[in-house]
Amino acid sequence: FSDEAEFSPYEKKYIATAKSLGITVGIETEDGLCFCADREITAEEAALIACRISALENLELVPSDIAVSVMEDDSYDALAVLANAGIMERAKAEENICRADAVEILYSIFKYTEKE
Repeated sequence: FSDEAEFSPYEKKYIATAKSLGITVGIETEDGLCFCADREITAEEAALIACRISALENLELVPSDIAVSVMEDDSYDALAVLANAGIMERAKAEENICRADAVEILYSIFKYTEKE
């Protein structure tokens, strides 16, 4: 990412791993593709990250024929996927979520996997 110099050594390894796995793809800015670590995250972005992780872990949450790269397409509705699984209420895509919301999504995915 273009803003890599702003990452702490602690953050760098996790962000680099997430990028290499396709979990996070960055945000296009005037400086190029950036991670924007200090920027708030939208419900849609959180849902996409959750779906990408689920796909990488072969969870039934995301159909096996959906590749992580397909999730970069604007037509992929990650919010609907999580809402249909009962993991996340259908929120406004551009609505920001807080850390508690993120933890709730992760915990709900964990509970979802216990059902499988």
